Amino acid sequence: MRIHDRSICFVNCHFAAHMEAVSRRNEDFDHVFRTMTFATPSSGLLTTSISGSAGQLLQANGSRMPELSDTDMIVFLGDFNYRLYDISYEEAMGLVSRRRFDWLRKNDQLRAEMRSGRVFQGLREGDFQFPPTYKFEKHKAGLSGYDCSEKKRIPAWCDRVLYRDSRASSGTECSLDCPVVCSVSL
Repeated sequence: MRIHDRSICFVNCHFAAHMEAVSRRNEDFDHVFRTMTFATPSSGLLTTSISGSAGQLLQANGSRMPELSDTDMIVFLGDFNYRLYDISYEEAMGLVSRRRFDWLRKNDQLRAEMRSGRVFQGLREGDFQFPPTYKFEKHKAGLSGYDCSEKKRIPAWCDRVLYRDSRASSGTECSLDCPVVCSVSL
C-alpha cells in the first residue's frame, strides 16, 4: 500500500514448525524475501528473466519489477515458530514464573539467527514484556496454561512482528496530522 508517498508492505508468514527446524525457517524467510515482487494492474508482465538460480521479473518497458526490499517499510508478522534453545522445560518455567523474560530471550532462536545475520537482515523487533505464548492453552491461569503433557514443550515466542523502516531516524516524533476525529459512545 502507499500512504503519503511511502510504500508499506505487510507480510504474514507461517514458517516451518518444530524445535530442530531452524534452518528450514531461515529458508522460508529467505524464499519469501527474495522471490516476492509487485506489479500494478496497469503494468504488463511480459517476461521472466532467469539469472543463475534466481529469476527477475520484468515489466513491459523492460524495467525490473519492484521487490520487497524496495519498499519504504516492511512489516513481517506471523507464526515464525522460532523456539528457545539450550534451556530445559524446568529452567524455562522457573524464568517465566519469575517474569525473567530478558533471560529467556538470551535463548531465543530468532534473536540468535538475527544476530548471526542469517535471517531478517536489517529488520528489528520491539521489546516485549509478556510471557511466551507457545505452547499455552487458553482459559488456564498462570503456569498451568503451559504444556503439562508428557511432551513438556518449552514455552517460546513463536508469534512475532518485525519491521524495517527505510526512513532515516532523526529522533523527532512522527505525526500524521490526521484530520479524523473519533468519538466513542458508551
